[in-house]
Amino acid sequence: QEQMQMATLNGDIAKTMTTVPAWVLVLLVGWCACAAQDFAGDPSVCQPCTSCGALPTIPRSFEAKIEVNIQDKNETYDVEEHFDGENNRAVVYMTRQGRTGKQILNFNGGEVYDIIGTQCVAVPIDAGEDLFGYIPATNGTHIFSSVVTFGLASRIGVSEEGRSTIRGITVVNYRACTYWPQWDTTFTADYYFSTPEYQTASGDPVLPVRVTVAGKGRAPGSQAGAVRREFSRTYEYVYFRSSLRADWSVFETPRGYQCHHRQSQEAFPDIPTHMHYVDQQIYPQLTTVGGFELWYNYDQQLLRFDYMAASDSFVPVEGRYGVPKRIIHDFNTGLEYETDLNRATCSIRRIVDSQIYLNDNNNGVMLTPAQTAHIDTVQKYYMGKHKIRNILTDGWIFQRQVNFSGEPVWVEQQLYFSSSEWVDHNGQADTARVPLRGDSRFIKVPGNINYTGPTEFVTKVHGFDLDQDIGDFAVSNCYRTDEKHVIRFQFPAQASSYLKLFGKEMILQTKIQVCRAVGISLLRCEDVTYDSDELATYVTMTVLEAASIRMMPRDDPIILASAAIQLLRQKIDSNQLVITLSRDVQIAAIPSSLEDNVYRPPDNIVCHENKARRADRAAETTTLSTTSTDSGCDEVSNNITGHTAGTLAGVSVALLLVGVLLGLALQYVVVRRGMKSAEAAGLTGRMELPAITNLPAAIPD
Repeated sequence: QEQMQMATLNGDIAKTMTTVPAWVLVLLVGWCACAAQDFAGDPSVCQPCTSCGALPTIPRSFEAKIEVNIQDKNETYDVEEHFDGENNRAVVYMTRQGRTGKQILNFNGGEVYDIIGTQCVAVPIDAGEDLFGYIPATNGTHIFSSVVTFGLASRIGVSEEGRSTIRGITVVNYRACTYWPQWDTTFTADYYFSTPEYQTASGDPVLPVRVTVAGKGRAPGSQAGAVRREFSRTYEYVYFRSSLRADWSVFETPRGYQCHHRQSQEAFPDIPTHMHYVDQQIYPQLTTVGGFELWYNYDQQLLRFDYMAASDSFVPVEGRYGVPKRIIHDFNTGLEYETDLNRATCSIRRIVDSQIYLNDNNNGVMLTPAQTAHIDTVQKYYMGKHKIRNILTDGWIFQRQVNFSGEPVWVEQQLYFSSSEWVDHNGQADTARVPLRGDSRFIKVPGNINYTGPTEFVTKVHGFDLDQDIGDFAVSNCYRTDEKHVIRFQFPAQASSYLKLFGKEMILQTKIQVCRAVGISLLRCEDVTYDSDELATYVTMTVLEAASIRMMPRDDPIILASAAIQLLRQKIDSNQLVITLSRDVQIAAIPSSLEDNVYRPPDNIVCHENKARRADRAAETTTLSTTSTDSGCDEVSNNITGHTAGTLAGVSVALLLVGVLLGLALQYVVVRRGMKSAEAAGLTGRMELPAITNLPAAIPD
């Protein structure tokens, strides 16, 4: 052990820290398990005790500061340690020649994490070194009692050598003679504990005051028969408390460190394929906060992104710089719907022709969440447990390359997900590992890019949930009234009973399966409602017209609404429209029941307010004129005007600059200067009222 000290002294602090527990913390080490009667050491150094006792009892958890004086090297080390026997862990800080290293001992995982500067390396705990009383056990590694931690009771034993005074403290001297055969090292260890009558500041009965070690031995790794050298060390306990006042986080690897070769870790969580959350982006170097709101549904190939687009001038209506916008990507058709929530206008274009860069696609093909941030191809390093917004999380760190202004730039990212011990009651995400935070920084920006913007970004995720409504992706505001075809068909009357059983899932499946049956994107099937009487169950929905844009030859053809409705009629009339709600529940549409251009329900149906859209209606300002009908419903007239500015604002978010979105959607947004505007290209239209106002029929209360 002492020869190991001599060898490590010749190395740098990184090498020294690797062996700290094996030599600096001699007094905390359980000496080798060699019994006194089997002593094979150098008798000229010491002789084992014949009538042996034990050291005073030391608590299972404690804090200590130790001054380590290495007399034969004319050098001093400062050591601070926190020993948590209750949770099988310890942390050691060692300062040498102005540099401080940290070592974390994870006894449950059998690993030591050596941290020097910005580097972290995990190494297995070597049972042969008996670190902190570490001994393999049938149920895994663990820290033994404090008596064994000091390593003498019932293993080697100590002899009491009388009393003396150290630093003005009356102490009892205990001595042990130890031999380590692996290094052919024999040494004497003298332990000095305060006497029971001495009043300690902490109130502990006795405290360790000093330990001295002296002997002969070979350096670790030396050849058998190598010269055995003398060594001498003194360990001054300048502070000792039998409790832990350090925060629990000191026992975790620090944030921002890649701990190579770590074996003890949590599995990286699976990222769900559909989600919704509000993102807050912080730019410390700019003292700026931005953000956006995101809806992502890989299963249905849809993405919605609400953000504040940058503007060069002050916007009086909003009282700020920037224009609130909503972007919806429909990867089923390759179309992007961009809504200016101030001007109440909508532009439709191909995703690949978008004016902004959303890192959700590869040439019009939607990426999975893992592909978006490349987290499926990078080496991720576990950073342990950390608290984010007072929530226990697991953290990971990785590095990857991004394309920035045509040049590869290395970015370091940290991702934090709620820990498996934490339960998140957000929509249907009770069992999901919820993303809470992402930290990103440019490691190095090539000089030829001439980039002067921020290099550090913080992303905070709020309101994460999986309970997603396809209505969140509604695009009917992008179509004129004459481009909205309201249809109605019938199911048998008993189908209405399934509404209570399946709820909105029945409406969703009707929308998805009807659109799939006629080969159109589900975004073109909107405002599905159910009504019923004693004769039938009525389904009313709006079919949107095909977008009037020029598609490229390789793009899938867009089916016109008239063709889709005609195909649906054929399927209904031939008993081929069957909606599957579960393995045992299917409902078939009644032949010859399809009606086109429907604007009012059957006369015997009494309308009720659609509660699902009540909040949306309350937020809208319109100039609808209505007339009462005998059915108790409001008939919507055709003189519909557009929204006033900002009526579909929803959730507006602050200025969006550059950020990293936890690998879920946006990496950064770049306005493509000089591109011909959508308005000039003739791709804009005045926003119309949501088609739901055209459909007075609603789900019965």
